[in-house]
Amino acid sequence: MGNDKKSGDNAALVSAICGIIGSTIGKAFSHPIDTVKARLQVIEGTTVNQSKGSMIINTAQEVLKNEGVKGLYKGLPTALIGGVPASFLYFGSYEFWKGHTLGIQFFKDHSFISYLSAGIFAETIA
Repeated sequence: MGNDKKSGDNAALVSAICGIIGSTIGKAFSHPIDTVKARLQVIEGTTVNQSKGSMIINTAQEVLKNEGVKGLYKGLPTALIGGVPASFLYFGSYEFWKGHTLGIQFFKDHSFISYLSAGIFAETIA
């Protein structure tokens, strides 16, 4: 039983660390898209005679021309400060809860309740 608890705690830590890595990589890839989206939202109220697709491409090209690649990543540190700890807490607490509840016979018999409650618990913690 002692080894099961220890491996469950390790699984929670591994999941939390993987949450950090996954969140960081995901934000690094998606942040430029969010930057372009935010710029488009600012100009959306103005009358523009372009298709949405060409507006996206033109906005991205404008940012790259005027600010370089660095312009696409403005605000990334702020996004990481909020998102990375939340991912750490979410994935770690999800695995922690799941690991501890699946040791109880009721949750073994109704594992979907363990997963559902783990999601609720993790979202609350994060």
